[in-house]
Amino acid sequence: MLLLGYLLGFAAVTLLIKKRSEGTRGLVLVGYNYLFIVAMFTVNQLLDQPLTWQGVAESILKSIYSSPPALTFRGRMGDTKDLQQVTILCISSVYTLRTAFVLFFRKALNLIRMAWRIRFAKELYVLWGDAADAKTLLKDLEAHVKRPAAVWIPFAGKGEFLLGAATEEDRFFRRIRRGIRCHVVLLPDPQGGNLDRLNTLDRLDKDREHFRVTAFLEDDVLRLNALSFAHLDAYLVSSQELLCQRLWQEERPVGQLSTRTECAVRRGVLLPARPYRLRVAGFDAFARAYLLSSVEQAAFETADPEGRGMEAQVYEAPAAEWERFRLDYPAADLFAALERREDRADGTLCAELEDTARRPDCILLSLPDRGRNLDLARRLVRQMNRLGLSETERPKLLVFSGSDGSVCLLEGQPQVRLISEMEGLLSYDAVILRTDDRGAEALHENYRAQNPGAKSWYELDTFTQSSNRAALRDEENKRLLTRDPETDREATYWALAQYEHRRWEAFYAAHGWVRLPREELTRAEWDACTTKRAEEKRHACLCPWDELDALPQREPGLLKRYDYENVCAAFSRTE
Repeated sequence: MLLLGYLLGFAAVTLLIKKRSEGTRGLVLVGYNYLFIVAMFTVNQLLDQPLTWQGVAESILKSIYSSPPALTFRGRMGDTKDLQQVTILCISSVYTLRTAFVLFFRKALNLIRMAWRIRFAKELYVLWGDAADAKTLLKDLEAHVKRPAAVWIPFAGKGEFLLGAATEEDRFFRRIRRGIRCHVVLLPDPQGGNLDRLNTLDRLDKDREHFRVTAFLEDDVLRLNALSFAHLDAYLVSSQELLCQRLWQEERPVGQLSTRTECAVRRGVLLPARPYRLRVAGFDAFARAYLLSSVEQAAFETADPEGRGMEAQVYEAPAAEWERFRLDYPAADLFAALERREDRADGTLCAELEDTARRPDCILLSLPDRGRNLDLARRLVRQMNRLGLSETERPKLLVFSGSDGSVCLLEGQPQVRLISEMEGLLSYDAVILRTDDRGAEALHENYRAQNPGAKSWYELDTFTQSSNRAALRDEENKRLLTRDPETDREATYWALAQYEHRRWEAFYAAHGWVRLPREELTRAEWDACTTKRAEEKRHACLCPWDELDALPQREPGLLKRYDYENVCAAFSRTE
């Protein structure tokens, strides 16, 4: 029974600390062994003498003194009473020596273990980037893959020791044997060197069967360039884009408007009475990405005289950066009224909370000074509390927070969302399984089935792949916009087709494209039914729905039919 109790206790402690690090688990279990042996020796001594408090104290002290040698094979077997106790001593001693060996020689053990895994692995995981990001992703990788063969390549110089991965240099790629599937993650690089690394990998992989690459780039680089890597299975993404996707999954503009304002229904589709109101304080990379992402998300039509789905005001944006932004994305204001305000955000935002006619639906605080973000957020929360605003009346408050201890004052506040640059983005699902990418690839394959001459997914440039992902992510917006489609499904689908065209236009505008007037199309373009000039980033279909029929197309109504079929396919997948 004693041995059984020891083993059950050992198993229970192991389960309780299974999520801890290997070093912590080893030390805790050694501590359990020590306490168990102290208790066992104490009981053995008390069985041979009268039970007094002096005797108990003496037995405990002797046991505390004699237990450490017993844990390292240097104790006396005379302290044990039977075979069970001898077995417990042997197990404890073996485990103690094993733990000490692992703690003192874990670097050597890690090198041997990882070399063995890499030598015989069918799949290899290469994390190329800074140590902190590599540790985050490696932890999630180990939670999903049993004993992964992982390699870490630091951006510059020799890296520190990283438990669970072999540390290598970039020339390691030339030593990878053929036939192994290699997942490469180019982690965020503030110096912008991932494009060069992608080109290096593209030169090494000639059959697209070797490297499966996920690379983090800046959002502006991805939006303004159609990148292509002929020999790579590449998934290019920005941390800003992933974070925007996560925030939109929590609450979308059309969902917020449906609860905050009156909405009509036209042909089974929601028609909000006013545009979505967004306020942005600051104009860093994330603020720009969120603003452009909002343009895409709010492409629905409203009862606003100009029909635009969003109006946005940006505070404290440097004039030069705002001018560059307008030059890069000249057509974005066709779908959202974008305005740069000269005044500081503090007073103006507090004043807008009091005016129900101007009260925003969402406020993003992304100032360079993270402490000031928190200070402004607390001021806005106090203002909302004084006004007695209910949860549905309060704007969504997105706050980029730092390490300020006052963060706790905002936690739990209604409609307040504290965010950080890389929160939960370096996950196995997002960057290795590419959950978002697989659905978009399937969507494109359905298109290829109807258009046999279309390129395969891996032959598409990054812009076209992003367009497929955007169409897939927008299916939730279509569901939120739809009201009673069964009453007249055909009319509802055609109304949603017009929305789909606006969304497609907004996507192109948010990636720097502008309209190509039909009068500028050449005879060759008319004959070939070509409507875009990718090198100029101009597209003739960036026009109102009613003008599509006047553009070159292989059969009448085909361009509108594309949008209609996309809507039908989206609802077919849902059903």
